[in-house]
Amino acid sequence: MLPRSKIPLLISLSLVSLFLILLFGARIILLGSYKDLEGKEVHTNIERVIYAFNAELVSITFLAK
Repeated sequence: MLPRSKIPLLISLSLVSLFLILLFGARIILLGSYKDLEGKEVHTNIERVIYAFNAELVSITFLAK
């Protein structure tokens, strides 16, 4: 291969490599943060549902008396 024909190939490989490094780096860094955030949000929503069920149970118990 001539040196001139290798240059576009090297540039393409470099860009693909950089893109993959950025992709996996961002995935490793951000995925943990989003997983923690989602876990906290789910926990909060479950607490809200439990509170709503308890309030409804109190209301039904009061009406049944």
